[in-house]
Amino acid sequence: MTSKTKMYSAAWLYGCALLAAACGAALFYFFAPKYPCPECPECPEPIAVKWVACFDTDDMEAMLGATDAWGARFYLSAREGGGFSALAAPIKETGEHLPDASGTLQFRMFKGLSGSDADMYLLDETDSERAVKECATAGREPWSLDVMSDVLRGLLAVTDAGGIGLVDRRTTDAGRSFELAPVRISDDAASMVGGVEDILVGSAPCPMHCPKDPAMYLHLR
Repeated sequence: MTSKTKMYSAAWLYGCALLAAACGAALFYFFAPKYPCPECPECPEPIAVKWVACFDTDDMEAMLGATDAWGARFYLSAREGGGFSALAAPIKETGEHLPDASGTLQFRMFKGLSGSDADMYLLDETDSERAVKECATAGREPWSLDVMSDVLRGLLAVTDAGGIGLVDRRTTDAGRSFELAPVRISDDAASMVGGVEDILVGSAPCPMHCPKDPAMYLHLR
């Protein structure tokens, strides 16, 4: 990993719902590996997955290895130079951000892919809050998604997974959330591994579902 200086309780099921069977076929179309079809020239071009961010295994372990880490919170953030990215930090079960395994409260914001690694900006809380709130000026209200450690580790345990990819999706109640999938990172690109059953849907993103003190969320302060 290279760097640039710079939940589920019964009542709190953020990001932990399994993919609904009714949308499995559609999601498989978007996520399944695409193969060329030279003998059928009229085949449509495959739709490439547009990852808003990827976090490699080292990034995830640095967060999930924090003492008392219940899981990680992922935020939509503005990308330097335009567009959107995502940043993340470990959280306690009570909802507060938590210093990572190094003892520092810092947020990892996806910068790009380099070889088999995900490059990150390491941001403090002030810069992270600014990056999240700048989404609004870029035309999209920010949101966050809390995901339990066991769920994230389950994605990382999928054969050939070297990280977790996030996709920006619209929810049925007109909000937005992330879908998470295990990915292999190589040659500056990320591709999904496993099957459609390994895609996880963020079922209760904030600000539509925010059971904790608003001060605990960067975008609600």
